[in-house]
Amino acid sequence: MKWRYIGIPLFIFSIIFASLHVELPIGRSNVVLENNGVPVPFVYPVGIPEQPFPAELNVTLTPLNKTDYVVEALVTATVWNSSSQNYTYIDFWVVNNTGMKLLYGYLLNNTYMYIINQTQALPGVKAYAKALDKALMVKRLQSLDYDGNYTLVLINPYEEMANVSIIVEETWKETGRLLEPNVVSVSVIVVTAVLGLYITVKNPRWFNKKTMRRRIRK
Repeated sequence: MKWRYIGIPLFIFSIIFASLHVELPIGRSNVVLENNGVPVPFVYPVGIPEQPFPAELNVTLTPLNKTDYVVEALVTATVWNSSSQNYTYIDFWVVNNTGMKLLYGYLLNNTYMYIINQTQALPGVKAYAKALDKALMVKRLQSLDYDGNYTLVLINPYEEMANVSIIVEETWKETGRLLEPNVVSVSVIVVTAVLGLYITVKNPRWFNKKTMRRRIRK
């Protein structure tokens, strides 16, 4: 009998079983925000000129100590009570608490639109993501530097009411094992590997019938 036909499968089994105990990168994902039908009125409503109305949504993100951490936001703006294809334009910002206060200050002082039209930025406001005058946007958040609350700000610079849908998803990688090693599993791997390798290389004649008959005759 060719014992290598048994030894090779045993050795292969030990390799496959051992691979189940190795740490491998595993992709993870999580939808941190999904909101459809967010009403975003004109930022300066008629009759209340001194009180701006941006729409604010908060998400908790944990970028620190994660591998390949990515956050993307999909934002779609349409005209309220209209067909889904009737798009309208809004401004979209992702800021921290300090940035939100500064942003609101520009809105409150009625200087937001003038500065944006001139520079496409607001002095002092750190934007982790920004899209100006867009109806459909996919933005990846950049330079996330702390774990905690981030504010998504929707600003409608036009008279018609906007209906906004937004999805924010985070993805990252972490290491994991399909099986955790223990005394039993390690012993099985070692025994099957050694036995399989020995049988394959030596091709022993432990139960050869002729050998057994010779031993009986003696």
